Amino acid sequence: MDEYRLDGFRFDGVTSMLYLDHGLAKGFLSYADYFDANVDEEALTYLALANRLIHSLRPDAVTVAEDVSGMPRLAAAEKDGGFGFDYRFAMGVPDFWIKLTKEVPMSTGPWGISGTS
Repeated sequence: MDEYRLDGFRFDGVTSMLYLDHGLAKGFLSYADYFDANVDEEALTYLALANRLIHSLRPDAVTVAEDVSGMPRLAAAEKDGGFGFDYRFAMGVPDFWIKLTKEVPMSTGPWGISGTS
């Protein structure tokens, strides 16, 4: 943070850490999806401790969790019963748009483009 003037840490792929099945092919449609035997409690403990360490050493640091599952309390302070991230970067919508732009041709897709200019 000092040398490169970064303001914090982004934890990438947190969803794959949080669940033993890595959250693959899962809709996360109910609270049961967040609080069953599939949750990797060791990963949650690591993430909470990493946030505690970062914020104790650098109170000015920002931590961001890149998570598509929407795990409750992920971006809540530890004192409020959370895991300590300052922000949650929800990748579901951006990932969908990336997939859509790669898989749907411009000439036949919903883009309103006629194919030639």
